[in-house]
Amino acid sequence: MPRRVQLILALLAAQALTAAAAPILLLEYTFSTLQSGETGPGYNPTFVATGLDASYNMAVRDTAGTITIEISNPTPNYSTQPVLRVDPDGNSSSLAQAVTNNKYWVFAFRPAANYVLDLDRLEFVAARGGGSTPRGWGLYSSADGYAAAISSSALASQRPNWTSYVPSLSSSLFQGVDDPLTFRMYIYSPADGSTIEFDNLRLYGEARLVPEPASLGLLGLGALSLVRRRARRLPR
Repeated sequence: MPRRVQLILALLAAQALTAAAAPILLLEYTFSTLQSGETGPGYNPTFVATGLDASYNMAVRDTAGTITIEISNPTPNYSTQPVLRVDPDGNSSSLAQAVTNNKYWVFAFRPAANYVLDLDRLEFVAARGGGSTPRGWGLYSSADGYAAAISSSALASQRPNWTSYVPSLSSSLFQGVDDPLTFRMYIYSPADGSTIEFDNLRLYGEARLVPEPASLGLLGLGALSLVRRRARRLPR
């Protein structure tokens, strides 16, 4: 077998060994502990997959200090209570105004050592806390310096009825993530006290263990050796 063909087959074999897997649950927030203040264990993720740095601060937070967040049991009751309840505290009647006035909450994460993340999607449910409109959200990230919305929507339902949202994270910005990444959820409503409520926030993707350069070399040599052994067995 020509050497060039052997090399191509070896590279294809190495690539197959490191092919992308189906997306799995990486991070989940169910907001299952009541929190009247803006800090506490209820804001922490309830599930963290292998490949994420569990020592990193991944709590849902109000880092700008411009909104009010709590985990509560509002009435009429949702089927998934308790829930994350967010009040933009006024001055936020559109997404553009919310961005200008820093009306957002965040969650962040960091890959564990020797891992990179290929993100796929975010899933969550949300609803208006009352009948007045407009109310909605816009998702941004540090991957582009919060320059453009990943996804946004006016809220289609009112408590106690959820609407499901699934923003895609399949763009190149969210592939091969090897540094901390922060998501901002901007929120808007017509007046102070007009809340927006969220639950069951889930991040899906793949956490890939990245071999050291020496390991990659050994992988290639091993694949090439396998091809050569098979080639010798072929009738000539």
